[in-house]
Amino acid sequence: KATSALEDFGENTFFARVIVDYNPLGPQEAGLADNTRHLATTKSGNPVTVPLQDIRRIILCSGQMYYSLSNARRARKIKDVVLVRLEQISPFPYDRVIETISFYPNADVVWCQE
Repeated sequence: KATSALEDFGENTFFARVIVDYNPLGPQEAGLADNTRHLATTKSGNPVTVPLQDIRRIILCSGQMYYSLSNARRARKIKDVVLVRLEQISPFPYDRVIETISFYPNADVVWCQE
């Protein structure tokens, strides 16, 4: 569902060039303007993914493709794949992408496009 809550446009929010759906720094760092932040943990507060070192793949994508991939991953109960949304690809956010993938030392990085 590609919608944002009204509070995502209020004070103390910002445009995020790169959004990690399961932020390795925890939910408090998971992008204040991210409309999928509620999917990162279970109702009891536990992360939905395996530990960082067990993540096997990082999928970089942009736009609506994120939602298709996220729904497919959830339906298949895949817990070792992280999706990274690039909300701005020009200029390419090398610094943010490098920082993000550095948290997952054993993961392959792939790009997915419509």
